[in-house]
Amino acid sequence: VWAFATAGVAAQLLFDAIAAEARNRITEFTAQNMANTVWAFATAGVAAQPLFGAIAAKARNRVSEFNAQNMANTAWAYATAGVAALQLFEAIAAEARKRVTEFNAQDMANTVWAFAKAGVTAQQLFQAIAAEAWNRISEFNAQNMATTVWAFATTGVVALQLFAAIAAEARKRVTELNAQDMANTVWAFATTAIAAQLLFEAIAAEARRRIAEFNAQNIANTVWAFATVGVEAKPLFEMVATEAQRRITEFNAQGMTLMVWAFACIGWTDSSIFQRLGSAIAERRNDLSEEDKSQLYQVALYVRAQWPELDFPLLAELETLRAACTQQLKPRPSHFQQQVSAMLEELGWSHTLEHVTVEGFSLDLAEPESKRAIEVDGPSHYLKEATSGEYVVNGATRFKSRLLRSYGWQVSHVAFFEFDHKSVHERRDLLITKLAQIGVAAA
Repeated sequence: VWAFATAGVAAQLLFDAIAAEARNRITEFTAQNMANTVWAFATAGVAAQPLFGAIAAKARNRVSEFNAQNMANTAWAYATAGVAALQLFEAIAAEARKRVTEFNAQDMANTVWAFAKAGVTAQQLFQAIAAEAWNRISEFNAQNMATTVWAFATTGVVALQLFAAIAAEARKRVTELNAQDMANTVWAFATTAIAAQLLFEAIAAEARRRIAEFNAQNIANTVWAFATVGVEAKPLFEMVATEAQRRITEFNAQGMTLMVWAFACIGWTDSSIFQRLGSAIAERRNDLSEEDKSQLYQVALYVRAQWPELDFPLLAELETLRAACTQQLKPRPSHFQQQVSAMLEELGWSHTLEHVTVEGFSLDLAEPESKRAIEVDGPSHYLKEATSGEYVVNGATRFKSRLLRSYGWQVSHVAFFEFDHKSVHERRDLLITKLAQIGVAAA
């Protein structure tokens, strides 16, 4: 079966016959035999659930006999075939993390991809691979790098040092990335809230040149990622605006929502893309999720502020979109918020906690009558710069601030890292400065 799969020769009846025979003789299989068999069936796209079940039951107790490639290929095969085998994956994770130095770049990339694809959490394995991979990143090909960051982002495992190494290496080899690789890479950095300005600039230049190679999902994910990390990349967005309008029928409702939100988020000043996407989205309003509607409400507010006379198609849906947006608001002051609020009261500023404006914005601390507010920003409002580790405001937070200002609000921000681990005197001085930024003199 390995030979037929490697040669790309279809032989359904042969594979079916071997599957029926092999599952009753699994005890005769070596570790290499088992790995090669499941890899071949997955590669050939032949479903063989009973055989995969039999091999999983046997392999999980013999995983110490597997070499690095066997483990990687086995995990890849089960993930590719869509066959759940939690105990086998757990056994592979335990063994692989002890022997991670034996894995080559392809093995590491395939392993993390398989665990992410199968939805199996393996924090310790991922951390072991991150520690090993970052120092060997030059061994990774372009697809390995894109696959690796995608897997870490999908599983929610943060590996700043690894991402920094990949950012530095990938930007030098950006021409080797295909469209899917580029989209997956920027999506992964945005999803894990890691900023990598130089990498994004390199991908923007390459993607703009090769935008025709991007499918609709790639385009939507790419502009969403750029907006989320706050990299405007105007030439890329110009190309996307042209390409998206030309290929509008290829996008689903979610993809169009991601795109129009991205254009609004970076403050795009040409109304035509909003008109075109808005019309197409309105035609598919029944396909929108509540999250889509919440994002579209922000877009509608942006368009209304930017072009008051524009006949934006989604303005007719404004109340429905607003309901979806406000429904997601769950006012629950954090301890950090309460600390800041108490100190501001001591400084003589009376305010409301968790105020919701008439437009539907949720404000942490607000004086509604004068339209003054202070936002208390925790880690979710920031990216971490890959190389320096410094915090950078993310695109969504910048977008909200711009929207608030466009609707007449004066807003200042207190960042968690400005406030934490500071003395009472330092905190008071900080808050006095923040009050001054919105025109309030402390008592």
